[in-house]
Amino acid sequence: MTETKRPHARRDPVRLSHGSGAAPLVAVTLVILGLAAMFSGGDRSAPVARAGQSWWLGVDLVAASPSSAGPAGVIVRRLLVRSPARPAGLLPGDRILSINGDPVLFPQDVESLLKAPVSSGSLDLVVSRGDRTVDLRVALRTVPDFRRDIGIVLLILLTVFAGLYLTAFDRVSVVGTGAVLSVIAGTLLGFYDQQAAFGSIRMGTLSLLLGMGVLTSALEKAGVFTVVARRISVLADGDWSRLLFFTCVVTYALSTFVNNLTTILVVLPVTLVLVKELGADPRPFVTGLIVSSNLGGASSMVGDFPNMLIASETDLAFRDFLLYMMPPCLVQLAVTIWFLKKLNAPEPETAGRPAPLRPEQTSTDKPAKLRPLRMTQSLVVLVAVIVCFLFSGRLGLRPATIALAGGFAMLLLWNRAAPRLISGVGCRDLLFFAALFVLVGSAEASGLLDTVGGWIADLAGGRLLSTCLVLMWVAAVATAFLNAGPTTALFVPVVKSLGIADPSGLLWWSLSLGVCAGSSATLTGATAGPVALSKLEEFDNEARRKGRTVSRERLSFASYARAGVPLMFAFLFISSVYVGLLTACR
Repeated sequence: MTETKRPHARRDPVRLSHGSGAAPLVAVTLVILGLAAMFSGGDRSAPVARAGQSWWLGVDLVAASPSSAGPAGVIVRRLLVRSPARPAGLLPGDRILSINGDPVLFPQDVESLLKAPVSSGSLDLVVSRGDRTVDLRVALRTVPDFRRDIGIVLLILLTVFAGLYLTAFDRVSVVGTGAVLSVIAGTLLGFYDQQAAFGSIRMGTLSLLLGMGVLTSALEKAGVFTVVARRISVLADGDWSRLLFFTCVVTYALSTFVNNLTTILVVLPVTLVLVKELGADPRPFVTGLIVSSNLGGASSMVGDFPNMLIASETDLAFRDFLLYMMPPCLVQLAVTIWFLKKLNAPEPETAGRPAPLRPEQTSTDKPAKLRPLRMTQSLVVLVAVIVCFLFSGRLGLRPATIALAGGFAMLLLWNRAAPRLISGVGCRDLLFFAALFVLVGSAEASGLLDTVGGWIADLAGGRLLSTCLVLMWVAAVATAFLNAGPTTALFVPVVKSLGIADPSGLLWWSLSLGVCAGSSATLTGATAGPVALSKLEEFDNEARRKGRTVSRERLSFASYARAGVPLMFAFLFISSVYVGLLTACR
């Protein structure tokens, strides 16, 4: 057949990138972890429930330290999912002084009282909360069948993640189907219904995504990214080392304040054209862009979905992310550039340097038309939003409110052209994450996330630093297989359930750093990986159609991992030292 038929017959580049042995390894790993959680879920989900008990309180208790202030009693470290004490008004940090008139000093005292017959089916608790005493009545229930519920949810989760990893179907369809199945299963088994599913959707996160999506779309359609792309070509001036440096730095900077995936889509085509002109291997450049976009997104509150989710679930401010996340990410960016230069010696340069790029050379798509007025409007609104983020605490506004205000202000300024902005927002992403939240809600309701939180607490021994390190490394490994978005959505409720005092937000910084490290390890760790690979394939096919020379070097799952996995461990080492220093300075 003719050469023009090839693009229609080519195989899916993302699926090819996984390699023949990666998918079975991931599947076996997930199954082993799932079975372990299933068969340990009953005990971890009900730590005060033991064999022979008739009643279940559903709380994690620790004895009060003899030197601690306040009366004697047992302290509620956390309330577990479906705990009957939750609707009764018991809160984490409460100190239980007595149950049915009997004083309690140790968790074993509570277990003994639960073993005794209770004719009324309820317990009267006297609780110390701050400087006052509260009386509560808890309607007891028997221990739920956590193993059954966890097993069903795990089956759904494993199927969904297998579909996401293998890219056999559209990701929105896969996660949406899993969300519907989780609601059906939860309704039939009595642990998760439609009302709970809608309640699990984090509207603050989706609002933040929507507002920043509108701003990013405005910047792209106004031509801001096209101007940046042209500047890269001028600054690189045909030098391999300078091109790698400037593309990584520009990608990092853009990804800090706008969507990192959009940054990849704009910077990558320019980089590929320059690399082809140099006759160099494109793999280190593509790897550098993917890692730099991950680091840029992790450096601020709005650069990527993981940090947006963390921000929407905590009281951490925009400046907190810049203050705590940017320093280690900048160090990791420098390590990335140095490592890629050492790992990939530059090819011999051609005699002449490539000329600065024309707009039509930067992409296989139609280049964005420069619109000076729109560019000014978009940049002014973006700066205003960032300033409001910095002073959100004083203003008393949530980040989602600020982002929505900026997005709708941009729509008003574009007036009749607003539909063009909305078309570039990425509504599929909003639908994907809404369905993902429903799926995560079922995992939380089943007791699965309590089980994972129990594992982390057991491994860490209850100490803040060790908990941060265990959380970081576990999140990194999970992200390398499962992608940054789903991993963060799963681990946020786990962190909230740990019940460890963390006024400095060290647990959240550890989670973000771990997700960032894992997302840089494999092509599937972040959405930017498969997208960059697909764009590279499109660029090569376009070059073939036009009769240009195409590099023989291919980016595969294995070739990317040769750089990504060492970088992940380097990032984890740097982050571990950094978190250790933060802990020591508390």
